[in-house]
Amino acid sequence: ISRLGFDNPTAVSSITGEGMEALQRLIRERLFGRSVTVRVFPPTLAVPDASERIVSAIYEHGMVESDRRSEDGLMTLEVWMASSAQARLLARWKERIDIK
Repeated sequence: ISRLGFDNPTAVSSITGEGMEALQRLIRERLFGRSVTVRVFPPTLAVPDASERIVSAIYEHGMVESDRRSEDGLMTLEVWMASSAQARLLARWKERIDIK
């Protein structure tokens, strides 16, 4: 396998499905890098719909694993997203989001 250029083989059972989660995680890491936590701060009176526009952009440009919303309007998303997409979000919404 390493002779073919595959440095990190992952075994998957076609019978039990064992190893599928590891394979899916490996694919996501190759496509997007590590997962990130994006916090979208509560809406403001100046731009009340900005939070939903931000979340829409996150869903459009990333693979969302979880989406939690608190009563005060804070949204926390666990996302697989390319660093270039993260940079575009920060450039547009840097005062409204935090990416860790």
